[in-house]
Amino acid sequence: MTNDLDLAQLAKSWQQQTPSTPLPTAADLATIKSRQRRQRWLMYAEWFGALMMVATACWLVVAVPDALGYFAAAFLAVGAVSTFYVSWQVHRPILAYDNCSSDSLLKFRLRTAQFTLRYYRYTQFSCAALVLFALLLWVLHWF
Repeated sequence: MTNDLDLAQLAKSWQQQTPSTPLPTAADLATIKSRQRRQRWLMYAEWFGALMMVATACWLVVAVPDALGYFAAAFLAVGAVSTFYVSWQVHRPILAYDNCSSDSLLKFRLRTAQFTLRYYRYTQFSCAALVLFALLLWVLHWF
């Protein structure tokens, strides 16, 4: 059995290999920072909307003290809590991103795509809940 491995040649060819994934550029890092800034402002806007829902729920309890007002206030309170929760779950991982290696950039893009899909599902669920709520209010109004 012969050993035809030339270790010096193998080491030289190994050192000349280029990485399979390119290193992040300044444009990649600027894109990430811009995305994080937009995500932060979007999260703050969602929290502000949730606070408005809580304030409206409190106002409904005081201003409309009947079953319809309490039902609407409960719906708004549940909506506010779910908005806080989903906003935190969707935006937190993107805001906490700090690893700028090339592999991590790919994972970051994958994660943002997954969270965008989760956010779209939440938006669709919220729309369906709002339609159901409007129908229930309409039915309660007539009875």
